[in-house]
Amino acid sequence: IYILHRAEDITELVTLQEQKIEQIKINQDLQTKSDNMNEELNQIAKGLKSGTFEDPQMTLKRAVKELESERAKLHNLLSNAPAYISLLESPEHVFTFTNPLYQQLINDRQVIGKNIKEAWPELEGQGFYELLDDVYNSGKPYIGTETPSLIDKGNGVMEQRYMNFVYQPVFDINNQVSGISAYVYDVTDQVLANKKLEELTKELLKSEDKYKKLTESLEVEINKRTIELENEKQKLTSLLINAPAMICVFNGPNHVYEFTNPNYDHLFKGRSLLGKTVREAQPEMEGQVFFDLLDNVYKTGKPYIGNEIPGSIERDGVLETVYFNFVYQPLFNKKKEVEGITVFAFD
Repeated sequence: IYILHRAEDITELVTLQEQKIEQIKINQDLQTKSDNMNEELNQIAKGLKSGTFEDPQMTLKRAVKELESERAKLHNLLSNAPAYISLLESPEHVFTFTNPLYQQLINDRQVIGKNIKEAWPELEGQGFYELLDDVYNSGKPYIGTETPSLIDKGNGVMEQRYMNFVYQPVFDINNQVSGISAYVYDVTDQVLANKKLEELTKELLKSEDKYKKLTESLEVEINKRTIELENEKQKLTSLLINAPAMICVFNGPNHVYEFTNPNYDHLFKGRSLLGKTVREAQPEMEGQVFFDLLDNVYKTGKPYIGNEIPGSIERDGVLETVYFNFVYQPLFNKKKEVEGITVFAFD
């Protein structure tokens, strides 16, 4: 028996076959990607033709325009609020915003970009620097009532004023304090009126005989002072009503929510408000005065101030009666047409 044995080196052949298989896979992948890209291009072309597809650049531009519009509205809101408002950033309390009333308070000093000590050197030793530091470090607001302060009104002339104010911490997206918003109200006239009344009362009580002789004139003076105090109280009440407690912005004749601050959201906790009309968001308030008042302010362009107005609000399925002080302030566009309403409210 004979066995014939013949060996042949086929390494190159196998390598070529493997390379061919790999090339086929690559070609298939390229074809798949090409098909997908063609399909996406076809969809985009169809969308552009039908108007249902929006260019990403256009989407970005529209989003930026909307953000700029919202920023302008908020800036307008702060600029026209009946309070001295400023925004401070960083631990050094650097001014980044002041409204026109605040500029009047500081005699039109240029404070933007300056820290509180550079902008208000006369406050040294009056405790305000320390209060700002405490608010920034603790994250807790501070409320001052009839607080005395010496203010440089120009040429080194110091003037004693009395202020009600709120230092409110501002938090960033990481819930860290990034700055402080300051809302200030000048109540000097009210404080001085109270002091004058106290001094007058003390003088009259020194002598019973003198008091008896002056009874008639005193009654007239007391009535006069009482009216003055009531007027000052009304001014203060108006300022407090417009303070940034519960704030929202409505747009259009149907009063669609465009902006709400955290205090306002807390009042209607658990509800989605933005984008809804006030009647959709608060159906339980139908038949109360608020909807009609909003309609009238939008129609007439005249603000409405409400004091101690009762309202029934649904919370956890139960209607609660809450009393509000509030202002409905119309917002005008460039054509001086009413386009919305700003609400400042206190519970």
